[in-house]
Amino acid sequence: MQPRLCCGNPCKGFTLTELLTASAILGIFVSMAWGTLLLILEAENKQDAEFERQQELNRAVDFIADDVHSASQLSTVVTLPGPEDGLFELVYPDGSKTAYFVVPKEARRWRGPYLLLRRSSSMSQPQPLVDGLSDRSPLCTSPPGEVVQASGVKVVLQGQGYLQVCLAGLLPDNQLWSASRQVMVRGGS
Repeated sequence: MQPRLCCGNPCKGFTLTELLTASAILGIFVSMAWGTLLLILEAENKQDAEFERQQELNRAVDFIADDVHSASQLSTVVTLPGPEDGLFELVYPDGSKTAYFVVPKEARRWRGPYLLLRRSSSMSQPQPLVDGLSDRSPLCTSPPGEVVQASGVKVVLQGQGYLQVCLAGLLPDNQLWSASRQVMVRGGS
């Protein structure tokens, strides 16, 4: 910047070219920073969605475990009516029963391709427990026992008292996530 004369006095300031150049450089930096910020926010949203999905599958496994803990017997023979063949059935000390079923998703509101349904003897219709189950088998090691498997669910019955349940769900980016838990019935032997 060279000093200029304004009405006989030196003027201080920038020329229009200098101001436009500085504005262009500033605009480039702001757009790069904005793009980076958007990428960071997108990655964080994806991570939050994956974590939420993992939590849903873990809660479903915990819910099943609570049911099994409350039961006095468990069986792979399902006597309660349902939309498909049942996976397993629990009998409680008061004689009531609960069964679990895997069905293909039908409504748009559910994530697919499969749903896990739960029906107790006091319900007129099965209720969804978790959606978004995979059509692939869960990635869990199975102890020896009777294996009952459906899309996205694997149940291993060990004698009359122990049950391992594994769920395979799809994360938002179609990666497979498995959740499993081994539980014992209260009256199991």
